[in-house]
Amino acid sequence: MKSEIMMYYEILNESHSDWCECELRINWNIEAISNNKNANGYIVQEFQRTIVPKNVLGSQQFDNIHYFEAWCVKDGLIVPEDNGCNGNDVFSIGQAISLGLPDYDLIRKSINTKACFEFRGRVYWIPIHSQLYNKVDCWKTDEVKQTGGLKGTWYFPDIRIINPVFEREIFTHSWDLIDEDNIFITIKNLLFSSNYSQKNELMEDLQYIFDGQFKHIVDRIIKEWEER
Repeated sequence: MKSEIMMYYEILNESHSDWCECELRINWNIEAISNNKNANGYIVQEFQRTIVPKNVLGSQQFDNIHYFEAWCVKDGLIVPEDNGCNGNDVFSIGQAISLGLPDYDLIRKSINTKACFEFRGRVYWIPIHSQLYNKVDCWKTDEVKQTGGLKGTWYFPDIRIINPVFEREIFTHSWDLIDEDNIFITIKNLLFSSNYSQKNELMEDLQYIFDGQFKHIVDRIIKEWEER
């Protein structure tokens, strides 16, 4: 089953962290999805992201979410404005983990939490002659900000009149920063990779990440840095 699904898209990058950040970046195989080498139409993805347990990160931006997004295809190619500079689609929490640039704000939110994200995509092909084409074509690019500039909508019940081409493999990301030893090891390894030249620089980042909490862990990290 997995090999059959993977014929429809190519994974460009998959990254996981020891906190909530993650990324899966792909390109669509348009010919396989449309069954047409010179296809014209829309690739529509019904996207869902869930987190268990809910509200664990304390921010609405990580709530469960469900919407539809569309890529316009002309003559077998995704139009430039929908193509994306580093892949056609991205499932992610955070923006730059694949570049080795961890988001300290997300690390901070992940401290003392344990959870799992699931990303799902159900993919449809809507050719230009379909009765649904004009409806998708009227979607706005700013209705659903999470689409990153693609046409999108929160509701599209009409999609149920056709069958999806495929459902993507579920992309999951889990982390556990409840155990204090896990917190210590994760933050120590992250910060020590930065090669601080001054103690005050290390202490500034520790202060931001821990926000006055877990002083004993902060002290352990500083002690190990001093003994290096």
